Amino acid sequence: MFKKNIDLTGKTILITGAAGFIGANLSIELLKQIEHIQIIGIDSLNDYYDVSLKEYRLAQINAIQRTTSGEFIFIKGNSRQISDFQGVYRVHTRGGCKSGGSGGSAV
Repeated sequence: MFKKNIDLTGKTILITGAAGFIGANLSIELLKQIEHIQIIGIDSLNDYYDVSLKEYRLAQINAIQRTTSGEFIFIKGNSRQISDFQGVYRVHTRGGCKSGGSGGSAV
């Protein structure tokens, strides 16, 4: 196992493209490996490729979340729109909330 350079325990992490291949797998691994991590995931769920696959990945993240001490908060939004990032700010400053179901949205 590699030595960790950064302790993410109890930290809040923002992941853009959270329903994509890389974002979803990163979210899952962080939830599995880091205690009390809070992940705020943002994704527009556009139809560049099959939206049902993205929804499936969000369901996987939510299932993993329920077995860990971590928290995953999903925001449906475009990371290129400043107004969508205001939703991220609101979630983070109010202490967050658990998302529910497949792709449950906090905002």
